[in-house]
Amino acid sequence: MDPLSVFASAIAITQATESLMSLLLQWKSAPDEVTALFNELSDLKIALHNASVAAKANHHLMSKQVSEDMRGTLQRIENKVEELDAIVQSVIIRVPDNINWERTKIKRLKWMPMKSKVYGLTQELRQLKSTLLIQQTSVNS
Repeated sequence: MDPLSVFASAIAITQATESLMSLLLQWKSAPDEVTALFNELSDLKIALHNASVAAKANHHLMSKQVSEDMRGTLQRIENKVEELDAIVQSVIIRVPDNINWERTKIKRLKWMPMKSKVYGLTQELRQLKSTLLIQQTSVNS
């Protein structure tokens, strides 16, 4: 084998190893990512409920257009949260551990291809939260 072929083979092996290590790191981090998303969704559901209650209680202080805009934004946020929640629920397995306890496992093979969709949905949620903040600011001013 000539030196150039050996060098090219070494580069190919190095690139394959890097790809494999990246995949293994993603595989290992899946439970932490799903747990973080689950916690973020739980917090967001509480904030969404509180915002909905506040919007209903203060609708008389807003113009009809602003009130409708806020309701629409809250509904879109709720839809994104439900979509993300469905993804989380689809990758969680609850396994009985003892009589009164259960462990949660993650379907890693199912989670990994969904990460890009989750990322897109969380980006959309950030934009919607910014929109809602602007709408609330316009009501308060």
